[in-house]
Amino acid sequence: MDRTDISLIALRRILRATEMFGRELAQSAGLTAVQFRVLQIVTETGSATAKEIAVRMRISQATVTALVDKLVSHGMVVREKSTVDRRQINIVTTDRGLATVQDAPDP
Repeated sequence: MDRTDISLIALRRILRATEMFGRELAQSAGLTAVQFRVLQIVTETGSATAKEIAVRMRISQATVTALVDKLVSHGMVVREKSTVDRRQINIVTTDRGLATVQDAPDP
């Protein structure tokens, strides 16, 4: 086998492991891997804005809004108005969201 074949096999294994983790996460937490990553970011920082999440994940703010909407509907996060800047909305983890992060399977 040449280096290209070895690299492709390694990539397939990585993709398969990622897919299996995503399925396990969906079964245990009821979230997609991307939704879970947003929840992790918010939990790590205590609160975050959509812009902060978008920058860290390298996705658009519109995508973050859709992901946060799902997390709000699952009771994992809430949106709170900033006490510092009334134009800003902070995304904060709920107790349920914190428990989900703590109980999630390791990759």
